[in-house]
Amino acid sequence: MTTFLVSLTSIVVALVAAWATAILAEDYRRFRDGTSLAAALAGELQAYIEAFDTGLPTLHDIRKELKKGAPLKYMPPFKPPGDPVYESGVERLGLLGPEIARDVAYTYQQVNAFRASYVNMTETYSKVEQFVVLGSLEGVISAATKALDRGNSAIQQLDARARATYWLFPWPRPQPAPAPTSAT
Repeated sequence: MTTFLVSLTSIVVALVAAWATAILAEDYRRFRDGTSLAAALAGELQAYIEAFDTGLPTLHDIRKELKKGAPLKYMPPFKPPGDPVYESGVERLGLLGPEIARDVAYTYQQVNAFRASYVNMTETYSKVEQFVVLGSLEGVISAATKALDRGNSAIQQLDARARATYWLFPWPRPQPAPAPTSAT
């Protein structure tokens, strides 16, 4: 009888250990996938934010000239690029947590609103009244500004998530170190 109990106990312990190992391995895999997704999204968003930082002053200058009545002479055609990191990882945004996922999705939608408004403006500026062009330009500036505001916050959150270390138990998880600030 004791041999049977020892064998049964051994089997139960082995099954529990295998079950716990599988759960732990899946949790770590999800953590690692979320970490790499956070780092990649932070890089892609940083590129957009830097472009908006550079381009917004020019858009403001164009708006000033249009308000003075100066005609918009030429707008080069614009073919919006894709978002390879976001598009390939959108189904995994949940790995980042709800707050980060919300800010990332909002920022990308503002980037898309910027693109749509800019494309509309570049395709129609010579065919419509100047006040319509000015309205489109206001939409372009508004979307870029919103993307900048929320995008900077999203990048900080993504950087913190990318630097986080794995901790087995969620109570309490160590907080990641703050992102180093650049002197730009």
